[in-house]
Amino acid sequence: MKNIIPLGDMSAEQFLTEYWQKKPLLIKQAFINFDNPLSADELAGLACEHDVESRIVLEKDGTSPWELRNGPFSEQTFEKLPETHWTLLVQDVEKHIPELTGITDLFNFIPHWRLDDLMISYAPDKGSVGPHVDAYDVFLLQAEGKRCWQISSSAIDTCEIISNIDLKILKQFNPDQDWILEPGDMLYLPPGIPHHGVAMGDCMTYSIGFRAPSHLDILQSFIETIIKNQDCEKLYTDPKLDLQASPHEISLNTIDSFNQIIQQHLDSAKQTISHSVGTLLSEGKIQFQSQKAEETLDEITFIKRWQQKESLFRNTAIKFLYIPSVDHIDLYIDGQHCHFDSNNVELAEWICSTLEYNHSDCNKHNEKQPLCSLLYYFYQQGYCYFQST
Repeated sequence: MKNIIPLGDMSAEQFLTEYWQKKPLLIKQAFINFDNPLSADELAGLACEHDVESRIVLEKDGTSPWELRNGPFSEQTFEKLPETHWTLLVQDVEKHIPELTGITDLFNFIPHWRLDDLMISYAPDKGSVGPHVDAYDVFLLQAEGKRCWQISSSAIDTCEIISNIDLKILKQFNPDQDWILEPGDMLYLPPGIPHHGVAMGDCMTYSIGFRAPSHLDILQSFIETIIKNQDCEKLYTDPKLDLQASPHEISLNTIDSFNQIIQQHLDSAKQTISHSVGTLLSEGKIQFQSQKAEETLDEITFIKRWQQKESLFRNTAIKFLYIPSVDHIDLYIDGQHCHFDSNNVELAEWICSTLEYNHSDCNKHNEKQPLCSLLYYFYQQGYCYFQST
């Protein structure tokens, strides 16, 4: 797939300024002559695998209206489905089929730490998941068939959802805009926009979703960093304790002392904010976290094999991010920190964006030896691997 920005005639700068997290945007033929790389049968096959997160939503003909079923599924499940009014959704498809990162990579005008996943859905005629509101930015790419999308510009109380079902479907939905998307068309929706998509015949939709951490996530990561990197076992002391009129009172002096302790740790933690941010934003979903190999090669044998095999493949299911400093680069991979003694940002970008590390490419860099050692560390941690033969 060509390395283009799928925004039609619009520049990335204009999109970010005028639309990102502000208002919806329909882009006709964002992907010109789009050739869907995954068939509906292949998607269904993926939904039958035990390590794949998948769901089926039946609006009708289930045990109840808007029935939610969670995978993995069997072939018999699909054989028994009705002809209309249902949807299959499969999460994190690009992590299971790395070739599909070619699609998500086209959205690199948005920071990679924002990317959540590529979800692919299939629906027969009238299939949908009901009118709802998402808490993330999403690009809805029509891959096959047609789908009618409706949105509402009116504020909706998201508490007003249908009760006694496993889906957060809005009780009332009054759309004021609608579009019919054909293959290659794409709709961008910021968070909080009520929307409803209904299949017009058999169709497949690619949802490229971008999430953001909550303030709770940010604070928890920050506090965990403080606790990990500072001496927090020290006990509270009060050698200048004043006599109080009542033993039940918590004095203002006591509150001030506690405030000073908290402020002391916050002041000391200013240098660790970037570390907490890097850890938080690189941490992936539990099911995709890297696993150390039970047996790994020693470094000399590793380099020899790398020279012979040529290619070392990066685990595309985990995030590689970096924060540059004056004399080094901090790499954050799958929630873990790795210090790299180089201030070469171009090299850091190569490390984080490359899917296949060739030994010959490594020879081109001045930091060849530390780079080889770094990639060996990646190999030990399960961040990259040799293709099995």
